[in-house]
Amino acid sequence: MGELLAVLSAIAWGSADFGGGMLAKRYVPYLTVLFSQTAALIAVTIAGLATFSLHFQGRLVWAVGAGVVGPLALSLYYRALSIGPMGIVGPVSATGGVVPVVVGIALGERPTPLQLIGLLGCIVGVAVVSSGHHERFSRANLKVIGLSTLAAVGFGTAYVALAQSAPAGVLSTLFVQRLTSFVLMGGVALLRRDRIVPGIKDGTRLAAVGIMDVSANGLFALSSSLGNLAIVGALGSTYPLTTAVLAAVINKERLNRVQLVGAALTLAAVVVVSAA
Repeated sequence: MGELLAVLSAIAWGSADFGGGMLAKRYVPYLTVLFSQTAALIAVTIAGLATFSLHFQGRLVWAVGAGVVGPLALSLYYRALSIGPMGIVGPVSATGGVVPVVVGIALGERPTPLQLIGLLGCIVGVAVVSSGHHERFSRANLKVIGLSTLAAVGFGTAYVALAQSAPAGVLSTLFVQRLTSFVLMGGVALLRRDRIVPGIKDGTRLAAVGIMDVSANGLFALSSSLGNLAIVGALGSTYPLTTAVLAAVINKERLNRVQLVGAALTLAAVVVVSAA
C-alpha cells in the first residue's frame, strides 16, 4: 500500500508541477508558490478542523523544516522551468529521490536486490522520459543546472522531513508545513513589495496547483509511514513522467521513441519495486 500511495503522490506532484510550471512563466516564481500554498493552507485547515485531526507535538518540528525547505526548492524549480527546458530541469530535479534512499539505507532499511534494480530502472526511466531530444542537453547552461540541482536537494530533504513528521499525523504535518510555507513566502512578498494579484482564471489554476501539491505531500507522508523510505522516496521522485505525459497530451509535445521506451521502463520498474 505504501508503494501505491507513493506512485499516486508522484502523479499528483507531476500534475502540480505541470500547472505550476506553466503559471511560473507569468508570475515571479515565489509568488506562484505563495498563491498556490495559500490555497493549500486553507484546504488543509478546513480538513483538519472538520475531522478534529490537528494535534501538535514535538515531532512536528520536522514539518516546520519541510515548510521551509519545500517552498524554497519549489521556487528554484519554477525559476529553472521559466528559463530552461523541461528536458534539463526534469531529470536533474528528479535526482532528489536519491536523498531519502540514502537516508533510508543509513537508518537501516535494506531494499532487496530486485527492488534495487527497480529503483535504478525508475531513475533511468525518468531521466530518459524527461530528456526529450538529447541535443538539448548540449545547450544547457550552468544556471539552469545549478537551480535544478539545488531544487533536487531541497525536494529530497523535504521528503525526509515529511517522513519523520508523518507519525505525528498526516493532517497535522501538512498544516504545520503549509503554515510555515505561507509565513515564509508571505514574508518574502512583504519585503519585495510586489503588487501582483492573479485574476480569477489564474487564481483558480493556482489554487488547483496548491491543492494537488498538498495532496501529493499528504500521500507521500502517509506512504512513508506504511512503506520503506528508500523505496517510496524513489517512487515519489518519478513525478517528471506525469509532467511529460501532460505536456504531450495538453501542449501537444510529442514523445519520441526514446521517451516512449523510457516511459515503459519507468512503469515496469514501478511494478517491480511495488511487487518485490
